[in-house]
Amino acid sequence: MHWLRFKGTRFPIRREETLIGRSAYCTIVLSNELASRKHCTLRNTPEGLVLTDLGSTHGTFVNDHRLLGPRLLAPGDRIRVGADVLELQVGETPVRSQCETGGRGSFAELSEETTRTRLDLLELLEMLLERSDALSAEAAALAVVSLLDSLMRQCERTGPLSEAQRARVLTALERVEGWSPAEARAAWAENVRRALALPGVT
Repeated sequence: MHWLRFKGTRFPIRREETLIGRSAYCTIVLSNELASRKHCTLRNTPEGLVLTDLGSTHGTFVNDHRLLGPRLLAPGDRIRVGADVLELQVGETPVRSQCETGGRGSFAELSEETTRTRLDLLELLEMLLERSDALSAEAAALAVVSLLDSLMRQCERTGPLSEAQRARVLTALERVEGWSPAEARAAWAENVRRALALPGVT
């Protein structure tokens, strides 16, 4: 599975062709003035993901080298369009399919094995909250529980969260508490607050 990371959000590359540019019809819409309406395209091929500039005025750059023709991308390649930079990542599975096919267990595996840093866990958590309307309340809650449990284990190894990170986690925790009856996860939520030094521990 290929992903493009752009401004803290991961966009899954599922389609045969992914269009990038300023047009509202693009798969990934950019807002900077140096981007053409249809600037460049990513195409899935048997060899891998191929990037092609679509005759843009200001050009497409990969790792700061201007694209002169179709280019096969590698993990970690950085695509620059004007001031916007998108980084190619591989290996992660979409949140929705993990929740639907395996429930909590498969999502726990995702968060532990493919998410390496605390920042990644927080970003994945927020992405899940943004897309929670595509899941049942229970599936979304189980996924958030798995991520927060993973974050607690990571904090045991690497130290406490910053104040800004605690605020992000508290927002997620309050959301998941609202998806379930008050008593359903009360003990778990209190444990998370205590482990991550969040406000609200009684």
